[in-house]
Amino acid sequence: MIEYSIFSKMYCINAIKQCFYSILQLQNRQRPFCLCAGSYTVVKYSSGFTINIASSYNGTFTIHIAEKDQPNDRKHIPINGSTYSHTVENLKPCTEYGHNVTYLYGGNTITCNFHGNETVTAGDKDIKESVNATHFCYQSDWNITSMLKMHYPSFECDSEKCCFKPSYKDICTTVTTKFSQNCGDSFSLTKYITIGMYKRAFLQSGHNETKMLSDLEPFTKYNCTGQLNVHNATKNTDALHVMVNCSKLMFTSLECNKGFNAQIQYNDKAVIGFLVFLIILTSVALLLVIYKIYILKQKHLVVLTPNLLLVEPIMAEVLLEAYKRKLADEGRLFLAEFQSIPRIFSRFTVKEAKKPCNSPKNRYVDILPYDYNRVQLSTGNGETGCDYINASFIDGYKEAKKYIAAQGPKDETVGDFWRMVWEQQSSIIVMVTRCEEGNRVKCAQYWPSPDRETEIFEEFIVKLTSEVHCPDYIIRRLSLANKREKSSEREVTHIQFMSWPDHGVPGEPQLLLKLRRRVNAFKNFFSGPIVVHCSAGVGRTGTYIGIDAMMEGLEAEGRVDIYGYVVRLRRQRCLMVQVEAQYILIHQALVEHNQFGETEIALSELHSTVSTLKQQNPGNEPSLLEEEFERLPSYKNWRTFNTGITEENKKKNRSSSVIPYDYNRVLLKLDEGHSQDSEADEDDEEETSDEEDEDSTKYINASYINGYWGQRAFIAAQTPLPDSVADFWLMVYQKKASTIVMLSDCSEGDQESNCVYWGKDKTAFGDLEVEVTSTDTTPTFICRNMLIRHIKVTQHRTVKQFQFLQWMNKELPEKPQDITDLIKEIKRSNEQSKSQTVIVHCNDGSSRTGIVCALWNLLESAKTEKLVDVFQVVKTLRRERQSMVSSLEQYQFLYDALASVFPVQNGEVKAAKVPAADSLQFVNETKAEEQQAEKPASNASTTSNEQQGTAESTPLVAVLGQEDKQEESEKQSSTPKDTTPLEDTTSGPTATVDV
Repeated sequence: MIEYSIFSKMYCINAIKQCFYSILQLQNRQRPFCLCAGSYTVVKYSSGFTINIASSYNGTFTIHIAEKDQPNDRKHIPINGSTYSHTVENLKPCTEYGHNVTYLYGGNTITCNFHGNETVTAGDKDIKESVNATHFCYQSDWNITSMLKMHYPSFECDSEKCCFKPSYKDICTTVTTKFSQNCGDSFSLTKYITIGMYKRAFLQSGHNETKMLSDLEPFTKYNCTGQLNVHNATKNTDALHVMVNCSKLMFTSLECNKGFNAQIQYNDKAVIGFLVFLIILTSVALLLVIYKIYILKQKHLVVLTPNLLLVEPIMAEVLLEAYKRKLADEGRLFLAEFQSIPRIFSRFTVKEAKKPCNSPKNRYVDILPYDYNRVQLSTGNGETGCDYINASFIDGYKEAKKYIAAQGPKDETVGDFWRMVWEQQSSIIVMVTRCEEGNRVKCAQYWPSPDRETEIFEEFIVKLTSEVHCPDYIIRRLSLANKREKSSEREVTHIQFMSWPDHGVPGEPQLLLKLRRRVNAFKNFFSGPIVVHCSAGVGRTGTYIGIDAMMEGLEAEGRVDIYGYVVRLRRQRCLMVQVEAQYILIHQALVEHNQFGETEIALSELHSTVSTLKQQNPGNEPSLLEEEFERLPSYKNWRTFNTGITEENKKKNRSSSVIPYDYNRVLLKLDEGHSQDSEADEDDEEETSDEEDEDSTKYINASYINGYWGQRAFIAAQTPLPDSVADFWLMVYQKKASTIVMLSDCSEGDQESNCVYWGKDKTAFGDLEVEVTSTDTTPTFICRNMLIRHIKVTQHRTVKQFQFLQWMNKELPEKPQDITDLIKEIKRSNEQSKSQTVIVHCNDGSSRTGIVCALWNLLESAKTEKLVDVFQVVKTLRRERQSMVSSLEQYQFLYDALASVFPVQNGEVKAAKVPAADSLQFVNETKAEEQQAEKPASNASTTSNEQQGTAESTPLVAVLGQEDKQEESEKQSSTPKDTTPLEDTTSGPTATVDV
């Protein structure tokens, strides 16, 4: 009993030990599972995170990932190995994710700690854009599909990319895509759809398409391809492959077929004859159809292109004769040529210009650009018609698309105009109109004014950098910038021609040749087409383009085809060279250039050119200066002068060879009430004087002469005869002359009474009283201040008279500088005068007067444009009055005078500096006489004073005849007048006006 108990006790002890050992062993086995907790780490980045697992046991790990709000939608990622790492990508932004790791060992699954992480917010910088041939795509490291809550049906998306395929209706529009996030944040991206992105089109097949089976062949493959017209470009669709398979047949009825054998014989000759007859008949019918088509085409061609004349090109040698021949018989040939050119070539369509969206952009409904050569804008705001502007490409003489002929911009098309200039890279704009003419708006002002300097037109910034005013044109230098391209800025030259009259054409074709020279001086080899516009962009625009292109042809080939080129212009834009006068003007400009050439000289080349002109050729060959003078037209009898040669007026002329032309002679009104008219009425009279009734006017030998800055700046008159002195002063009074320039002296074979028209006291001439209030004398001229009073009305006016002393009996002054000094002093004295009319007179009103008027205009041109053209100035003067600058010596004197005013200094042409010893001093004549009476002058001063005294005393004796010189001297001494020496304010020879 005791032994059993002991055995039992030992057995239990062993069993307990075995169980305890088993428990320990089991605990040791589960120990790896305990190590799993906290044994993996999570590394976050912008669109996901990486899970790293560290374990020394081999087995299968599983990573479980799920959104916090969707625990049932988990991803299970199995991983095998000892060191484990896995990256989770393309997560949703702004979303919290939960994750844990399980370990499978011995059939048991152990779960490690559960953790959670939240992703960051996405932004527009996380979205990448890409474009291929048919799509544009948005791509991101985030799950981009989850961010596109709402998008277009054309989007094709996966977890990383969403692509959009544009359709035809999307062209020139914008597509906006909204990206949303779970936290409520969102942002949008906008894409502009260009034409280039629409490369292909597709055709969807459907059950509604029908094709008759009878039209198809069995067991034949067919390709169905469509065509789309996209902005005048044809796009082909993808081919649709179709095959007719007849392997399955259905029989609705059963018929019995029985075969027969038969033998048929034909008459070979009859068949051949019939076939021959049939071929002949078909051929005849085909020939008739072809002939009918040819006749119809010819008729259609005649409708589209009327019968053009066969006008041969004109050689340079016979250009003048051809012009005279066409101008004969009231221009009959010119009219026939011009009327034979179609105004519009209807074969060319104008569909784009007639679209409702483009019609408001046209200034005139009947002047529209052809579709085939219109200027198309490639950038815009995406609206319908954003590529349209009323402008056409025009070919030059040899260069394609050398010009752009455009209408004058409207207020609503100024932005399009500058867009065209920017896209075409044009650097020159030629404007041949004013903004307003005859109270009608011709063109919007599309450039900044000097007071604003900068204007913004849509995305374009236009700055005015400089503006130079000349008599016939204005040159503006503009800076053009595009806000879309901030780094680039371009310089554009804007030349506006101001001398085109409201009606008709310029009277001087050389003005357009001068404009062409200015435009070509700014040409750049790398710049785009020259933009030329007026109001409609056809009449004046076509005339300028025609002159420029034909000048190139004349210089290159020695011949011109004006008729052919105008036809060519009309094929590229309707109504180019709009009226017959413009067509004739092109001929006149070419004749002008062919006859006289280019005679304009820059100041920098003045001395070298003058030396070349004067250089004597060997033998008896004339010099270039002599040849140039011989080319000057005399214009004898080119206008009528009937009024000056009537019996009544013949005695009022000093010379029978200098009679004023009727078209520009000065008319004196006989109406006494004219003196009481307002200034506006008198200005009106100036413009309409040519139409005055001859019975209401009085004749005087005087002509209006145009100045550099305007018309009728001078009156060229003969020195009045004793019988016409009253008329002379009436002219001074009625025409509001501010200055009288006296170039005649009393020793040219005339009696003293024939050259003096004032008195030393107050003297009456008709209804006017003239009084010399003061007299100032210099070595070269005498300046008298005169007061004119009207007897019948209480009105008076002041006038300055400059009597030049250095001409004497010679044909020309000894020093050209003396005459330029006189001109400068007259300009200085007229600066404060409201009236600028200057009366210049000599004995015949032409010989010396012409030199002063010519030199005056030349000095103004040199000052303003740094250019002189002696030939054209003299030619214009000869058209305005007979015998102006009639000798070679006078013509050469003008060149010498200019060279003296602008000498060469250190290799450069500059206005001459005036030495202090040469500056002019005015001397009061009355005081000089008093000093001479008190004290005899020295020999040197006596000579000078005698010349002054003689020049001054002559007119005083001649007018009155009975007054004593002593009385005149006493009267003047009682009212002395202080004078101030001239200031040395110029760079000219004698300190007057800066030239």
